[in-house]
Amino acid sequence: MPTNKSIRQNKKHLDKTNSTVSQRVKRNKKYNYRQTTFKPKNTKKYCGSYPIKLRSSWEIAFAHKCDLDPNIIKWGSESFIVPYLDATKNNSKHLYYTDFNITAKTKTGIKRFIIEIKPKKQTIAPESNRFKTTAKFKSACETYVRNQCKWNAARLAAKKHGMEFIIVTEENLNIKHT
Repeated sequence: MPTNKSIRQNKKHLDKTNSTVSQRVKRNKKYNYRQTTFKPKNTKKYCGSYPIKLRSSWEIAFAHKCDLDPNIIKWGSESFIVPYLDATKNNSKHLYYTDFNITAKTKTGIKRFIIEIKPKKQTIAPESNRFKTTAKFKSACETYVRNQCKWNAARLAAKKHGMEFIIVTEENLNIKHT
């Protein structure tokens, strides 16, 4: 029978060798996405709050890149907050929690970025002939307009703080989207 000490040692070994993504994946019923927690291997590079909550497999892939890429000096998840006016809700005030903010070594020096992970289809204005129902088209239009409001505010905030705002899609992550 294993002792408490051997169980703790085994757990430490597993923590070092297993994936950095927690095995608990919960579906958020309200927003229909899977949410998980992420444990970075390079904890000194992470400059955000814990637990690190990721809301898609694409965010998990990007977090792995941030954690392991030697050119990324610092990174945070949902730690850069931008106020914006939502045109789909009578220009009411809201807060936009950007997906990632990173500090990276580039060919031209060290730069800071605000990163948003989104499907490419949400970055393009919807066309009515692509939707089966008017309700789905209306929803896609609202999502597009809301995203534009957020991104315009993020671009201004990034410029104000000497950063650059980038939208990363499945194409940038080399993921095939169906």
